Amino acid sequence: MSNNLIAKKITPSSKIALVYNICLFFLCFTYSLSTIYVFSENTIINTINLAVQIISYPILILLIIDAEYTLKEYLVIFLVATIFLLEFYFNKSTNWLRYLLLILASRKVKFDEILLTLLLSFSSIFFTGCFLYLLGISNAGIGRRDSISVGFIQPNTLSMIIVTIVFLVLCLQKKLKTSGLTMIAIAIIFISIYTKTQTASLVLIGLPFVYLWVRRGINKDKKFSQLIMQGSQILVLVFTCLLLYLYPKSAFNPFRNVIDEFFTYRPYLNYNNFMKYGITLFGQKINFFDTANLAYNYLTGLVSNQRYNTVDSAYVTQLLAIGIVTIIPIYIFYIQVIKKAIKNKRYMLVTVAILCSCYAFLENNYNEAYYFFPYFYLMSLDFTSKDVY
Repeated sequence: MSNNLIAKKITPSSKIALVYNICLFFLCFTYSLSTIYVFSENTIINTINLAVQIISYPILILLIIDAEYTLKEYLVIFLVATIFLLEFYFNKSTNWLRYLLLILASRKVKFDEILLTLLLSFSSIFFTGCFLYLLGISNAGIGRRDSISVGFIQPNTLSMIIVTIVFLVLCLQKKLKTSGLTMIAIAIIFISIYTKTQTASLVLIGLPFVYLWVRRGINKDKKFSQLIMQGSQILVLVFTCLLLYLYPKSAFNPFRNVIDEFFTYRPYLNYNNFMKYGITLFGQKINFFDTANLAYNYLTGLVSNQRYNTVDSAYVTQLLAIGIVTIIPIYIFYIQVIKKAIKNKRYMLVTVAILCSCYAFLENNYNEAYYFFPYFYLMSLDFTSKDVY
């Protein structure tokens, strides 16, 4: 869905925004409750989340009908929805179909309001998990490298929530300020002491440098830099495919152990599942969390330190479970988000989108729109420039 399809002026609606943000808050909040250890296998929480979806998504459909899309736009929407319906038929997942509704229904809602709603939702989850941990109600114990998940199911999950909160605040600030740098430093210290998630720390450390490159590339109108920004998600996908191709090659032997250790054995786990399931057009239903079998690497003779077979890469999940046809509109959405953000000089949003794309190489949860929130920018309203979309 390109920007020229949404070029006409749209008037924001406070009533629609209120309804939309209430739906978004409860959808994100009830979905994220399962990341808290004590709720992770609670059927009541799953029922509540399902009930919120049953109520919210018909409301979102009504908001889409009221969004004043043109016939041409509805044809594009129908095509994309058909692709996501085919994904549901093959892998029984409604994720991207549901996220499409959220994105389309945001047309008369200000993007900053969406950011604020997501920030409130994730902050509520963060403080709820920490509070239950302090009360001794939710404690997953000591993890790898003596890490502590502070009430959440895994240290990596808590790190992602912290990083998402930092990203949301920075996108609301729009520019990198001293307060933003201070928040980044505090988050890195917290992650280093408790969760010990190296990837999250590296992402936050790299943020100021990526931000400076993005701002320079936009302000100086550097076409090649802007092309890299738009294609950043595709570049990480290409790198993922290249690693899958090279992994079993004899020429890769000197680097295999180093790469596996650096990425905590994820490259082999990715390759193992790639060989087991293969790439599909519209996806397939896969249980990536096979705790019954050890992840033995016959190429190196080592057992994964995770001790079970899984996939943590959002890109490998896209190739195997979501399907290569299904991800085409997802990647087109990303490119259009970056184009719109560049036009409106949303330096921080572009920075965050690029970092989410990189983080997704090692975290499967970035197939969730709540974490990869720059997607909400596609159709929502932005008043930072003269153009209103």
